[in-house]
Amino acid sequence: MRPLAERLVTRSDIARLAGVNRPAVTNWARRHDDFPQAVDSVRTGTGAADTFRASDVAAWLATRRIPVSGLQAGELEGTTYGDRFLASLGAGSRTSPQTVLTHILDRLRGERSTERVLDLLIAVTYVIAVRPADELSRSGDVWWAVRRALAEDGIEAADLGGPVGERWRHESSAEFAAQVLAAEGWDRDTAIEAFDWLVEQRSGIEGRHGSDLVTPQAVRRLMAELLPASDDGTERTILDPFCRTGEILDTCAAVERERAPGAPLALRGVSGEAEDATLARMRLTLRDTGHTVDARGFWWPEPGQRYSGVVSNPPFNQRSEDPYGYEGYFPYGTPPRHSGNFAWLQLAVSALAPGGRAAVLMPNIAAQSANPAERAIRAAMVESGAVEALIALPPQLFGRATSIPVTLWLLRSPTGAPGDVLFVDGASLGSMADRVRRVLSTADVASVVDVCLRWRAAQAGGKAFSGRSGFSASVSPGTLAARDWLLSPVLHVAAVGPGSTSDVAARIGRLTDDLARRDEQAREADGRVREILSELQKEGWWRA
Repeated sequence: MRPLAERLVTRSDIARLAGVNRPAVTNWARRHDDFPQAVDSVRTGTGAADTFRASDVAAWLATRRIPVSGLQAGELEGTTYGDRFLASLGAGSRTSPQTVLTHILDRLRGERSTERVLDLLIAVTYVIAVRPADELSRSGDVWWAVRRALAEDGIEAADLGGPVGERWRHESSAEFAAQVLAAEGWDRDTAIEAFDWLVEQRSGIEGRHGSDLVTPQAVRRLMAELLPASDDGTERTILDPFCRTGEILDTCAAVERERAPGAPLALRGVSGEAEDATLARMRLTLRDTGHTVDARGFWWPEPGQRYSGVVSNPPFNQRSEDPYGYEGYFPYGTPPRHSGNFAWLQLAVSALAPGGRAAVLMPNIAAQSANPAERAIRAAMVESGAVEALIALPPQLFGRATSIPVTLWLLRSPTGAPGDVLFVDGASLGSMADRVRRVLSTADVASVVDVCLRWRAAQAGGKAFSGRSGFSASVSPGTLAARDWLLSPVLHVAAVGPGSTSDVAARIGRLTDDLARRDEQAREADGRVREILSELQKEGWWRA
């Protein structure tokens, strides 16, 4: 069977495969800006017909649930037009894992909060993945069997589904969930896919604060691919000092296995919340990856703890008193108390073994803040050779969770001497998956990885690097000093365009003012949203 991405369908095909009439497809295309774009056309008896990639259509239809009145025999409530489309193509089962789980969520949602129902489903799905499919359905006490299976894997069940004292509230729900999931007969890979989806749904519900953000899949892949591969067969050690639910470590493990199957790999994660730490352990256990995950909040590695790679998406712009017990540890200066951004960046550098690399997500303001302490830290990091590259990423990658634009910092074990810094302006990459969320394609990720690898090769060979106009530029430390240690990629990539020195300075000034204003507006908007949600929750109009 041809891959889905290579199959083309017309609007008439879409209507037939999705089980709707032809005008419905026309209405979808007219009313929804995110409806897939036509890629070609074919001759028909009545003229030309646009054609669409079946993979694009399936992904779009997967977001549209079929009304109960429109369900066909054998379709569960929650089935999407995407499920039906794929089944009609013979490219998938009748019901996707997401649809099955959505059906269970809808049935159980009234019994408890959505978050607690997701916890229960996460626990049951995990056990389905690591135990024989019928083990739970054969148990006389399903919730007890789930807890026993988790305990055997060293996972604290109290962090998933509430304390033991609430056990009676889970039994009927767990039994229903186990029966439905066992009947699906999922293999391990499908159960893992379902587990990942559930964790993302849980984080999406909680994602009102910086500590709750889920790092998008394409961004995780970009971070993992920018960690250099090991070429001597020694054990790779990767640290995430704020690992959330372990999603970045998981992607790093997948990339490392692609590069060197069977090579030794050890992962270390530190999470700010016990529940997140539990989810991270479950995620990495499902991948059969050696790991250690602790729930410790801000933490500084001991002198002997050094890693070949560090990755992280830490909380943005958060005031915290915790890091300041480590004031003597900051090699480039104590960060201001209003924001811990440069505490996390310095932690990443300090945790690197010689030759190690780090990839850390930061809000754009960290690269261009006018705060004297932060500017001095940026200068010191560049002058020590710890800063390798900064990559501006497009806005709206985190959907509804936050509108704050981000920059990926590539750091290295300090060389002791200042070196050129690569800047990549990827702010225009990606496409809108829906009205609030932008996604990076595989080609987008590959374009950034390619320019970074070419720049590294040029640096290693002592050769000049010619960036791509409007996309990348290599900038000397002297130039950075002359520009007051502003490290925004947008500024430096724009500055390599045509124009006099005075024109460039003026352009940088205008862009700096504009970026600072937009960052402040984004922070204010996020703060107001949190306040509104908190007020609604207190009044009983909204709950997680």
